[in-house]
Amino acid sequence: MAKIQIMVGPKRRLVDVNAWPFLPGLYAHSDYGGSDDGLYSVTHVESKLRIISNVPESELELVRSILGKLLWDIPARKIYENTRYYKAIKEAKSVLTNQQRSEKQEERISKDLKGKRQPASGSRWGYKRDVVTPVFLLEAKTTKSKTHSVPFNDLEFIRRQAYATGRIPVYLVSLLDSCEVAILPEQDVGVEDIPDDTPQKELVYKSAAKSMSINMEVVKYCIKGGVVNATHGKNKFIIMGYEMFLNFAKKGVE
Repeated sequence: MAKIQIMVGPKRRLVDVNAWPFLPGLYAHSDYGGSDDGLYSVTHVESKLRIISNVPESELELVRSILGKLLWDIPARKIYENTRYYKAIKEAKSVLTNQQRSEKQEERISKDLKGKRQPASGSRWGYKRDVVTPVFLLEAKTTKSKTHSVPFNDLEFIRRQAYATGRIPVYLVSLLDSCEVAILPEQDVGVEDIPDDTPQKELVYKSAAKSMSINMEVVKYCIKGGVVNATHGKNKFIIMGYEMFLNFAKKGVE
């Protein structure tokens, strides 16, 4: 731990903070004047300017891996004149924001299904996928975009993982952080699980296709109560709105 100075406020007042080496030229320290505990900033020592703020402790390594692609023990003028540094900071903020959104999504799904959110979003050795329940193994994706490509390889991989433990694989996609659908293998959804009056439409992909496109047209159709039957070679999937999936999930645990 070392004592460094950082600039704060519109008058660029210098204050002392306890910090530790983060990367050559950068130090990490608790956010100064922040209202939330457990948040950190990364400051460029030479200029005393903060590079990024509001970083949860659990995400410091993620930020380090992104910023570590560049050298920071150089004068601030060179940093601010080089667009590569701007892009690196922007990438760190973007990834960090997406990570936080993903965690909220996983926490909500775990609560809805009375399941367990996997540590590190299922990325650590020994853990599989984002959320696990006695019945389901779930992968959750969230994006601010209006479309998301789901690789068929990912759908096959989660299917094998789930079946190996006697669970049903579910791939959840949330567009614009709120519009959500669930993708399941057709064989795991019984005829009785879908009401007779449910609107349905077909979506057929060529065998050579690498991914399934989930766009707002598909999502809106499902949110309004419709179901999409997607076919890719010999594999068939059911795409349904999140509310319909929750009803289906409740039947599975009763």
